[in-house]
Formats: sequence, C-alpha cells, structure tokens
Amino acid sequence: MKAILRVVINISFAILLTGCITVSQHRFLFDFDSGEVRREYRNITSQRGADEKDYSVTKDWDTLKELIAEQKSEFDPEVVEDISKGMFEENNVLCARKIQKVKCPKCFPSKAAILSYVHDRDWRFELINEEIVLFLPNGKKIVSTNGRTVTTPKNSLIFWPQEASNFEYVVTEQLSEGTSLLPYYLKETGESSFQEITTFNEKLFRLGTNLEKNPHDIQKLENLLRENHQLLAEKGTLIKEEIFDPLDRCIPETDSSCNEQVEEQISFIPGPEEKNIFYKYVSERGIYILTQSSKEGYIDETKPINLMKDGKVIFSGVVCQGTFDYPLIYMRLIEGKLTFDYLDGPCFNEQTNEYAHMNIFYEGRNINKEYGFKESRYLFSYKGKTGFILEEEKQDYLYFNGKKISSGFDVIRSYSHEDLSPPLFKLYDNGALLFGARKGKDNYIGEIDLNKFL
Repeated sequence: MKAILRVVINISFAILLTGCITVSQHRFLFDFDSGEVRREYRNITSQRGADEKDYSVTKDWDTLKELIAEQKSEFDPEVVEDISKGMFEENNVLCARKIQKVKCPKCFPSKAAILSYVHDRDWRFELINEEIVLFLPNGKKIVSTNGRTVTTPKNSLIFWPQEASNFEYVVTEQLSEGTSLLPYYLKETGESSFQEITTFNEKLFRLGTNLEKNPHDIQKLENLLRENHQLLAEKGTLIKEEIFDPLDRCIPETDSSCNEQVEEQISFIPGPEEKNIFYKYVSERGIYILTQSSKEGYIDETKPINLMKDGKVIFSGVVCQGTFDYPLIYMRLIEGKLTFDYLDGPCFNEQTNEYAHMNIFYEGRNINKEYGFKESRYLFSYKGKTGFILEEEKQDYLYFNGKKISSGFDVIRSYSHEDLSPPLFKLYDNGALLFGARKGKDNYIGEIDLNKFL
C-alpha cells in the first residue's frame, strides 16, 4: 500500500508516497497580533511501509526535497501568505521549518476559526465557554504548551483563554524509529550546517566542520544562518555606531577632503609632531586629544595619560598599551557618549602580582569600579540600559541591565585583531544581539533578545 506522508503536516500535504517520511516531534506557534504561523518538525526520517516492495531511502529524500521546493500555495494566498520553508540540522537530527502569515486575523469570526483553517481536518478547534479548545488527533502526545492541558486515557485537550494572542504546542508522534535523512542533507548541501542549540536565554548556532574551515568569511556565515534559521535580527535594523576608525587617517588642517570624510564617520587622526600630544580624535561632536607629560616621543606605560576635550581632562590614568596598536581601544560614540576599552594600570603590578585588567570608560564612568568587576570590555547600550562583555573566572558572559544574561564561554568575540571565529557582535533596534563565541573546540554564533532583561 502507499503510505501517507506525515512529515510536514502542512509542509505539503496530503500526498501519497511510495515510502513513508515521518517526524518524531512537531511544534506549532501562532501569533494573533502579527498573523505569523510557524511550524517546526524534528527528526525527519524514512520508514518502510508494511507492503512496500520498492522502498528506497533515497527516493524518500528526493520526495522531501520536492516538497520543500514546491511553490504551490497550500492555502488561498489571499488569506494565508507563504513566507519561507526549509531544512536545517539541530542536535544531530534533520529538521524542517515553515513560516506563513495570516493576512487578516481579525477577518475571521474567531481565533478558533483561524486555528481550524490552518490545520488539517483531524485537528479540531472549538470555542467553548470563552475558551479555545484543541482536541488532539489520536496518537499525539503533548510535550509542552502555553495553554492548559487535560489528558484522559482516550483524549488529550489543550485550553487557551479566548483573549490569548499566542498559541503554542509541541506534540510527539507514536512512531517507531526510521532512517535519519540528515546524512543526505549534509552530503547534498556540501556544508556542515549550523547546529541550532536553544539554551535558557540565548539561541546558539554551532558552526559545522566545513564552516569551521573559513570562519572569517562573516558574510557567508550570516547568509547561511539566515537562510536556514529564523532570527529576531531579521526583523530589526542594525544600530550603527560612530567609530573612530584607525584605518582611515587624515589631517583636517591640511587635507580639505577630510572635512567631507568627517561628515560620514568618526576618523582617527594622528597628532602632529608636538611634544606631549600623541593622538587627535576628530568627530562632528568635537576633538579629543590624548596627551602625556613624556618627552621620550612615545607613551610611557608607567605614567598617566590624559584625554582632553575642549581643554578639559575627561579621562586620566595609567594605561598599558600591551599588544594593541593604540592605548585607547575601539573608541566610539554610543548614543552620543564616548566609550573605549583600555588595559587599566601598569602592564604588570609588582605589588599585587597581577597583569593589567581590561576596563571600560563610558562618559566619565569607570565600569569595573562601578560594578565591582575585575575585567570588562566592549560596552553596548539598548533603551538606556548598559551592557558589556564580563570576564569572570576565565569565562566570558554577556552582562546587561545589572545581570548576566548568557551562558559562559571561553571567549565572546569583540575585537578584530583577535583570533576570531567569527568576529561578530551586532545590535539591532528591536533588541536582537548577534555575537560570536567559542567554547572548547566549538565556535558559535549566538542570538539573544535584550528585551527579556529590561
């Protein structure tokens, strides 16, 4: 007999196959406010049908690819728009995701009616006594839901209040194990895809073996990530920072083209051959001058340096330049406020027997002293709240609004001179923060939603 395709209830659909493609678990989410419908299918496998004589895993893989590539709309396109669908690897199994959008949720007579419309007929939704009730088909077991569950020996039900805006459930299929289609996916894509790992706070994407070979190709990594995974960052706009760029040098006093350049970005300006003045940083917001009472022609790492603006000292202290090109690292303006990182104190303190610790200056604030930390770097700000990378007990964490918000990593990538894999740290106006990190031998791209910590 010909088995019914079970994978992707709604990735394609009611198609008869010579093989049987199954999933062990699937997740459904619907956001009434945005109209977004998301379905995710985990552990896609191939199984032989009871009376199949010409069964082939390869044929099932080819069929699955055809279903993913199918452009025919499942629903009336005037009612439900297809946004995206695709396959990806997660925790060493093959998964699939389909995203659609109900164009006018309020045009339906009820939320139960919407849910019924976007499900197969054996998924029954009813509006009963101001509650939306889902009667699950036979063989489905509830794993999790944001509704309230009632389970009897013969029935499983999920209840949501009528005023609910978000509907989510995860169910399992009562199926025997089949042959994983993941090897076919990895072989055909030619890349070890990102492995998606969801932790309590952040979503991590581990770089596969082939991606590790060229981790510096950030644009390629980002494109691959966005093609196969839904990111919060895709719905936001990148927040651009005004950066003092050490690679773009000019002298405004002698180079008229520099004035045009300054209008577009902050430019790093080497100082003239004057004693005590080592660097000038020029921006539309003013000129910053780095000085030191040294007559040696180079910065003395045992004496204080002074950063001045408009004739006033805004920063003073002993700074270790170390292996960095400049004593003040990654100078930039965030929301119009000056910030930079620096190695605080002499390179080695004989009294404490410690090397200099990384610290942050932010508009007159000493971040290590303010928060009581030894090591901090790379400040960011979102909705008036301060965040940065915190190093504690040889682990890097994301710290925001007074708390750790990420897992610990061996390193969270920030500066372009590091051994980067990958050098990625981007903040979006919707609160999405993308970052690169390493833990052990594995490299990751992570995404975290800062709105959860406001």
